Amino acid sequence: MEVIINGTRYVPVIESSTDMKAITRGLLESFWGHISLDDDLKEKMDGITISVNDDCRGETIEYILESIAKELNRK
Repeated sequence: MEVIINGTRYVPVIESSTDMKAITRGLLESFWGHISLDDDLKEKMDGITISVNDDCRGETIEYILESIAKELNRK
């Protein structure tokens, strides 16, 4: 997606920052398992949502943060 306003090009944050790509891979890993550096993140994100709850279903916050940290170090 590309938006131009008054000659300035704006892009989604996922495309503008390598850290955001690593964070996205870390989050998606909770759903898909291992995410390759070559995987199409837009395709992997399609239809995926995040829910934070206290009913003990899903991944722990520690696991999510560990996945994100691992991806940030891999970039």
